Amino acid sequence: MSTIPSLQENRNAKAIKLLDEWLSDQSGYDENVWPKLKKLIEVHRLSARKQFWESSVLRLVFRVWH
Repeated sequence: MSTIPSLQENRNAKAIKLLDEWLSDQSGYDENVWPKLKKLIEVHRLSARKQFWESSVLRLVFRVWH
């Protein structure tokens, strides 16, 4: 294995850094925008199936996953 970081390793590191920045964001932007966006997506969906689970189910899945 080469000691020189590969292009993919550099891309991975940049992606991880960006995800860390998003996760540490405390601006409240997503908490404000997400409910509005979710409602618009639901109103304009093309099938009868709901696009999103209830938030309590998502919290449970997130807790189990982490």
